[in-house]
Amino acid sequence: MKKSLLTAAVFASVFTAEASLQKNLYDLRFIRADVNSDSKLTFEEFLATQTGLTRWVDAARRFDLADTDGSGDLSIVEFRNSHGGAKGPRATPYQAFILADQDGDGLLSPSEYALTQAQNRSPKLNYAAFSRRDKNGDGFLTMREFGVLVPH
Repeated sequence: MKKSLLTAAVFASVFTAEASLQKNLYDLRFIRADVNSDSKLTFEEFLATQTGLTRWVDAARRFDLADTDGSGDLSIVEFRNSHGGAKGPRATPYQAFILADQDGDGLLSPSEYALTQAQNRSPKLNYAAFSRRDKNGDGFLTMREFGVLVPH
């Protein structure tokens, strides 16, 4: 009995220490990203905390999910609760298309398409992938060309 209580206490202590370390790491990332020191992260500041493998559209979706008070920026608590922006699923193809379509015209230009790719992907690779999807060669992607299943 004493051994199992001791094991539980050690486990709880390690878990608490690990959670505290993780909280401190999020706090450090937040402080480094808060370039204007206003104790809030704008989307642009938040984006700097995401890895180059993260797609802009996924960062935008996770920022929106993390902004629980709807203020348009993240407090340190919101940033912690979002696990530094890692909490939340990737954008679905439909969500990615809508987020990337910044001018709202229902089409993706090559620069808008790049927002759906990893941030560190080369422009040359992005354009090659864009061109393969642009079936009618008009320089824009429709939802269907992008891969969103839309009814006829």
